[in-house]
Amino acid sequence: MGSRPDAEQLEIGQQRLAEVIELERPDAVLVRGDTNGTLSGARAAVEAGIPLLHVEAGLRSHRPGMPEERNRIETDRLSAVLFAPTESAGYGLMGMRERAAGIGGRLEVVSTTGRGTTVFLFGPN
Repeated sequence: MGSRPDAEQLEIGQQRLAEVIELERPDAVLVRGDTNGTLSGARAAVEAGIPLLHVEAGLRSHRPGMPEERNRIETDRLSAVLFAPTESAGYGLMGMRERAAGIGGRLEVVSTTGRGTTVFLFGPN
């Protein structure tokens, strides 16, 4: 998809992720970064009425013509919870569990050698 115009990439990505969201029915959708895939996931989550969580939120290049900057800003605005990597970006990552609890949820982080780390957010019951 990388050779297609941004608007087309976003539309295709959103449609594909909407299908996954409908099939999986998650309590929340977690997106990371500032790519078109990030914004596609954000839009699909909001369209489905699923809370959106954004990791690497709050970062800014202050270059409004840059596609990644537009993606960051829109994704942050759509998000229910922002996880920022630095204090200057907003919230910091240190209190992820506390922020999940703040929306009535529970966060679990599971790390497995050779398989990476998975973050689970469970919504309120």
